[in-house]
Amino acid sequence: YKLLALTLIPLLLALVFIINGLLKNYQVLAAMQQAQTLESLNLAASELVDELQKEFGFSAGYLSAKGKKFSTDLTNQIVKTEQQLSHYKKVANQFNTAESGKSLTDLISSIEKQFQQLDQIRLGVNEQSMPNNDIVTYYTSLNSSLLTINRLISTLVDDKRINRQMNAYLYLLQNKELAGVERAILSQAFATKKPSVAMYNHFVSLLAEQKTYLTLFLELATEEQKVAFNAAFTGDAIKEVGRIRKTVLKQKKRLRINANYWFANSSARIEKLKLVENNLSKQLTQLIAQAKEDAYINLLKLMAIALTALLLSLSISIYLLRQIGGQIRSLSVAMIKVQQHSDLTSQAQVNSEDELGLLARNFNEMVEHLGKLTSNVRNASQQLTHTVDELQQIIRAYKRKMNYGSGTTEWGVGGV
Repeated sequence: YKLLALTLIPLLLALVFIINGLLKNYQVLAAMQQAQTLESLNLAASELVDELQKEFGFSAGYLSAKGKKFSTDLTNQIVKTEQQLSHYKKVANQFNTAESGKSLTDLISSIEKQFQQLDQIRLGVNEQSMPNNDIVTYYTSLNSSLLTINRLISTLVDDKRINRQMNAYLYLLQNKELAGVERAILSQAFATKKPSVAMYNHFVSLLAEQKTYLTLFLELATEEQKVAFNAAFTGDAIKEVGRIRKTVLKQKKRLRINANYWFANSSARIEKLKLVENNLSKQLTQLIAQAKEDAYINLLKLMAIALTALLLSLSISIYLLRQIGGQIRSLSVAMIKVQQHSDLTSQAQVNSEDELGLLARNFNEMVEHLGKLTSNVRNASQQLTHTVDELQQIIRAYKRKMNYGSGTTEWGVGGV
């Protein structure tokens, strides 16, 4: 039992490390599974953000033009937004449970509350009673909340490669969101033809922020993604947006640019960003799926290694315990025969060539030697007994002779 205890201690320690490794790998697999599931919600949210950006732009232009422009565009866009909103809510309802985690459920609830104000915002735009600043604040806040879903996924995954791609994806989304805000702000400015100082400053700030997010995206993007971005982000719309921006920066007081023309070119530019976003989203989905598969394979490998190591350790331990125990029991039985039955023919089995086997061999040699000593003593005793018997016979014969001689002497004297 002591030998068994000594064997079990390292086995238990090994089991602790093995179980700890299995738990860590399982946590990685569970995180990848949750991230993969959340990606469907993130895709629905990204598509909804795209539609809300367009609605935001049309609403801002409609307000600034006092209902004279973008009326049909805004109506059609609201229909598209509602379709995407319905899809998003259908996907979000699957996650709005206690099992999804408090952070996600709180975020979904917060977004739902913001959506409850959408009808009121639309009514205010339609009645020309909603201030432009309120429009900007509402749509910007709503889209920011929807983009937070992507940040939430990044907190679940502890993989540097995936986190890098997620951050690149998020920076591109932020750039695209600000491009949508810029589209709305300049649509207001071109509709009024007299931008305010605050509007101009906001535009300049948007340009700087977009440049920052685009730089961050390119720093984190892979070489393949950079090539794809440069290939997609070309064309007349890109050049025209750049030209209009320069014009706005030079002419602060009066702008003679058609709002619809700006909106069309800006939207074409944002669509190119959307193509890059879709490509990144697809790659990110594949990366998460691959990481999940790798985690699953690693878990199976670790389980197989752990099971093999455990069975091998137990097999070796059982073999050694049986060998050691069998050798000790054989010695014990042989010793008991010698002790209790004085059986000097008793022999212990020699099961190995180790120290216990040597001990059994030495014990057998000792018993054999004792047997020889006992045999020699017995032989010597028998020889001594035989010698004593011979001496006794000689003494008896001598006594008889002595007695005979004494009797003869007495007879001779009497006869004389």
